[in-house]
Amino acid sequence: MAARADAASAAAAATGGGAPPQTPSPPPSGSPTPASAGVDYEAVAAEEGVTLVPGSPFTRRILSTSMPEAERRYYTRLCVASVVAAIADARAVPGGPPPPAMDVTLLLPLLDPELDIYDHAGAVAAGAGATAISEGSADGDAPASTPSSTPAPPRPPATGRVRVAIQSAEKFGGLPISVAGLRRTLEADRAASADAWGGLAAATDAVRVSDIDPAAVAPDDAAVVVLSPTNTTGAPVVDDVVAMAAAAAAVAAAPLVVLNGRLGDVASAGGVMGARGRAERLAFLASAARPFYLKLLYATGSRYPVRGALLRLYPGPWTVWAHDADADTYEQIGEFPGAAGKPGAGQLTDVFEGWEFRRACDRRAASKGGGERGGGGGGGGGGPALDAAAAVPLALAVTTVAAIVAARVAHLL
Repeated sequence: MAARADAASAAAAATGGGAPPQTPSPPPSGSPTPASAGVDYEAVAAEEGVTLVPGSPFTRRILSTSMPEAERRYYTRLCVASVVAAIADARAVPGGPPPPAMDVTLLLPLLDPELDIYDHAGAVAAGAGATAISEGSADGDAPASTPSSTPAPPRPPATGRVRVAIQSAEKFGGLPISVAGLRRTLEADRAASADAWGGLAAATDAVRVSDIDPAAVAPDDAAVVVLSPTNTTGAPVVDDVVAMAAAAAAVAAAPLVVLNGRLGDVASAGGVMGARGRAERLAFLASAARPFYLKLLYATGSRYPVRGALLRLYPGPWTVWAHDADADTYEQIGEFPGAAGKPGAGQLTDVFEGWEFRRACDRRAASKGGGERGGGGGGGGGGPALDAAAAVPLALAVTTVAAIVAARVAHLL
């Protein structure tokens, strides 16, 4: 209903009957490329040898189903650098509490379990790269890239170890596609890279793989990474994640980082995920910090074409990007304060509607200017009169269609 009202508002504004939708202001013309103060993505791209779309932090093949390894490392390093910076800031407060739980999203196409191109190896590679969070949080530096084609864990951190928690079939029953096989693959990769750690025992101690279980947290865990926890009907995992976050803070004073979690409510006929404890679950999800977020945005009910992306690099703002499929370019069309929560679907719809409205107005102005120039030599100014007669209905039609299309963005997240 709100989307229809916004579309009607945009259409009315085209004829002077109302104001355009209220949206965050776009970046001023000629302003430098937006960047987080803590993450220099252009430098990371140069180190990894990847090409960015001009004026954006996105690589040329972000939409590719076979993303090059260098581009995967690029996005993983942005994620790790943002999380490390957030942890460092939290620990810099004298006498402050342990770093908060963090909800991190790196949802490239090959990491999206809702797509049929979901790649378990890519998910494991992202998880292995995320183990560098413990190293970076110990020395304050972002981890170096891993040159090997195998998603091997990073070198052991100077202090503490990292725990990677993955839900198991033994504890939670049948596993969703986003989790099935992850633990086995990660343990196999860790064993394959054992020599780089000084032996299998050292590798197993440095990267500790366990169930999502608060009892598994050890005092020398420098960080706990929960890889793709996913609620399922009859076997919700969110309560165990909440308990493990509390144990990480109490036992190890370590941050818990949820990577690509899907912890929302799941309908359950048996009442397994009922009202009891729901307030606590929602409070945990709402309080979790979001230092890094990258997700492509699509129109309602479709996975093509890509409408844009939502990005946050700590400590920068949430930025909304529109994708021009014809030119294969990205334009930042809005932003929200970084300290605020993730923008909702309605807010994103408003941003895209405002962008479409401005584009329609620009096209109308260009068309009107062209008509006046073209009709200047006609008898009695016939050209301008024709343009004036056609401008309002044409702008109304264009803006109405654009607003309807933009309203479909309500299903983006």
